[in-house]
Amino acid sequence: MTAARRPEELTEVELPAAEALEVVHGWRPLTPAEADLLRDGPSEPILAQRLTEALRRLNPWLDEDGLRRALAAVSRVAGADLLEVNEKVHTVLTYGVTAGAEAGGRRRSRTVRFFDFDDPGGNTFELVRQFRVRGPR
Repeated sequence: MTAARRPEELTEVELPAAEALEVVHGWRPLTPAEADLLRDGPSEPILAQRLTEALRRLNPWLDEDGLRRALAAVSRVAGADLLEVNEKVHTVLTYGVTAGAEAGGRRRSRTVRFFDFDDPGGNTFELVRQFRVRGPR
């Protein structure tokens, strides 16, 4: 968020989008303070507690190393610009990431799911209109 924010950005984009997510799609709004309690600090761009809960529920085979890798796949993404980073995160969220899992005494690769596409009602959708993320710049 920049200090030179135009008022029409709020009234014509942010508020209508938030209202559509809440009213039409049933997303639950969180205040920035509520969101801060669900992340690991001001430099964390995701609600790590919520994502960890979802990953464990959707991928009960996932060990701690796989969980850390899955979290990093959406929170520690490098790219030339914001568009490239967003595209990479979208791909991970849509198609998952590969992580190793123990099966019958052998290690094999499996896909970590971030959403339950088979039962969309089993997912939790929350939104935060604004919260700060402290970065290198």
